[in-house]
Amino acid sequence: MARPTTPSRQRSSKPTTSRPKADGHAPLISPDADAILSRIVSRYFVFFIVLLILLTFVMPVLNVLPAFHLYRARLFLDSLSALILLLPLFIGTSHFFAVRLRFGREYVEKKQWKEAVAALEAFNHFGQRFLDRSGEAHYLLSVALGHMGRIDDSRKARDFVTHARRGTEWARKAKEDEESKAAIAKSRTKRPETPSARPQEIRPRPTKDKRRRL
Repeated sequence: MARPTTPSRQRSSKPTTSRPKADGHAPLISPDADAILSRIVSRYFVFFIVLLILLTFVMPVLNVLPAFHLYRARLFLDSLSALILLLPLFIGTSHFFAVRLRFGREYVEKKQWKEAVAALEAFNHFGQRFLDRSGEAHYLLSVALGHMGRIDDSRKARDFVTHARRGTEWARKAKEDEESKAAIAKSRTKRPETPSARPQEIRPRPTKDKRRRL
């Protein structure tokens, strides 16, 4: 006698959630921009490590060589080594933000406002505004924020250009934008008086001649 077959297990109707890929994170700006900026950070970090290793082994040797009387300039050499060690950080930061400004400029020209804000908003952080020497980054950021509907943030970025970067080309453009927006708002509030809206003058009707004709 054949054994009764066991009923097959029913497949669950719940959808299986797939795990996100290791590199499936959302880009900070765009995939291309993130790749270029990551290479810049890696390059200057390698320079920093190389200089750190060199100075770690070279400076002690120079400080203990009495034949060249370098011990008298020990303080100068230590200060110089610190400046040399910080050099890749300053140069790398300047290069990094210059590339962010270039990407922000390109995204504003292409009207990709979200990517433009992601590239330029770093200039508006505390302690990094000095990197925007001409005011271009804050001006472009105000334009992108305005198109995204962030009116208050756009106004703050524009105010920084007009107050902290006076006399620059971008400060003049920011003032022109403010004046044009004010003129448009003023023209909208003062609508021209249409003929239909004017009150009609009540004129007396002409009296008919009631004299009978003979």
